[in-house]
Amino acid sequence: MARGNDGNLMQHAIEAMLISQLANGRGLYLLATHSMAPFEPLNARADENAQRRARFDHWWDRAQGEQEVGEPSVLHAYRGTRRRVPELYPNTAEIAAELVGRENLQGSLIEVCPAKCRQLEQAWAGAEVTILEGSWRCKLMDSLPQALERPWLLSLDPMIYVAEHNRDDDQFHPDDFGLLAAALETLCATQRPGAMVLSCYSMIPSVQDAFRMATGEIVADLEQNDMLHLRFAHVAFGGSAHVAAIAATDEDLADQACESWMILRNHPLDD
Repeated sequence: MARGNDGNLMQHAIEAMLISQLANGRGLYLLATHSMAPFEPLNARADENAQRRARFDHWWDRAQGEQEVGEPSVLHAYRGTRRRVPELYPNTAEIAAELVGRENLQGSLIEVCPAKCRQLEQAWAGAEVTILEGSWRCKLMDSLPQALERPWLLSLDPMIYVAEHNRDDDQFHPDDFGLLAAALETLCATQRPGAMVLSCYSMIPSVQDAFRMATGEIVADLEQNDMLHLRFAHVAFGGSAHVAAIAATDEDLADQACESWMILRNHPLDD
C-alpha cells in the first residue's frame, strides 16, 4: 500500500528529473534499496490527510489528461504508467522504465518482501535488471558494479530517519550512513555520471537537522574531492517535513533537481 502523499511526489519528481537528465539516450544503471512491487494500491484518500496529499493529487490527476508541452518528467512518467495501470502507484523502476525504456535499463532492485519480489521478477523477466530478495543492508554492497558504461542512480526510500537505535527495519539509522558512504565511493569510482536520492518522511525539525548533518558528514570527503555535490529538498506540512537528500556528480544537476522540485511544489493547484 502506497501513501500517495506529497512526499511520494517529491521523491518521484526528483528521481524522474534525474533519470531523464542522466540517461539522455545513454541508458541507466538503477539501484533501488526499497523497491516495492512494480505497482501498489494507493492508501484510501479518506485515510490520508488532505493537507499532506494536495500536490500529489494535483499531478496524479493531471496525468490522466493529454501530454503537455514542456511537462515535468514526473508528469510524463505518471501519464505513461496510468495508461498501463490506471489506479495503481508505480515504483521508481517503473518510472525509469517509462522514461528510459525497459530495454535501456540495467541494475538491481532490492526488496525484502518475497511476494513483491515475485512481482518484480515477472515485471523484469528478460531484462538486464536483477531482483535481490532480502534486507538492503545485506544486499547493497554485493550489488554494486565495479565498472560501468552508463550513468547511475541510487534510490533509497526508507520511511523515516531514526537516530536512537540501529535496527534492520524499514527506517534509516545512524549506522546506515556508513554503508551509504561506502556505496557512494564505489559508484563514484566508476567515473560515470550519477546521482543518489535518499528520501525520508514525516520528520520534526530536530530530526531533519540530524538527518541533514549526518548526510553532510558522509558526503564531505567526496564533496571535497569534487566527486559529489549535496543538496536537500523538502515539502513541509504542519511542523514536520518530508526531506530528500540529493547527491550528484554534477553540481548543476544537483541544483536543477532541487529547482525542478521547487517549481512543482510551488505550482498553483487550481489551474
